[in-house]
Amino acid sequence: HYSINVIGLFIAIGIIVGYLVTMKEAKRKEFSTDIISDLILYVLIFGIIGARLYYAVAFNLSYYPSNPNKIIAVWDGGLSIQGGLLGGGTAALVYYRTKKINLWKAADIMAPGIILGQAIGRIGCDVFGVAMRNKFFWGVLRGSDTLHPAQMYESILNYILFGILWARRKSVKYDGQLFFTYLIGFSINRFIVFSSISAINTS
Repeated sequence: HYSINVIGLFIAIGIIVGYLVTMKEAKRKEFSTDIISDLILYVLIFGIIGARLYYAVAFNLSYYPSNPNKIIAVWDGGLSIQGGLLGGGTAALVYYRTKKINLWKAADIMAPGIILGQAIGRIGCDVFGVAMRNKFFWGVLRGSDTLHPAQMYESILNYILFGILWARRKSVKYDGQLFFTYLIGFSINRFIVFSSISAINTS
């Protein structure tokens, strides 16, 4: 009698796997696992709030002002990774100022787990796709449209980025280097996916 939301399921799996990876890395770097656990909790809570608010404002502003009770209905879909990063980042900064922790060291510890969680969670996202101008065999049929599985393209690139971060985690030269690599790599992944789709569709 209960429905299982695919994106919610994969986001939950991504959070669990990302958490386990982050705990493993915190132990390796001899960083307090209690502090990292608390930080992850705050980042998740405010990340979800930020993701929902950003989605409501940036993608569906015409709907939510007249239906404010629907803003909290995250189970109906509608989360933005940009808002998640802003909300989670703000929570991390407040936690840093409160607890006086080495924020950049903590960010390096969390970076591989974050991108791995994104890679897993993105698999379940079937909300957005881009219509194929030329029909390729890997296209996803949705109604009468054949779509580029943009979420799968991005997920694969995020797995590759996770591999890069995981391989480089023992050779960082300064605190924050791995986290900045994540930010740059993730931005490049998004650019590659959507610019490539645009190029294919116009060719």
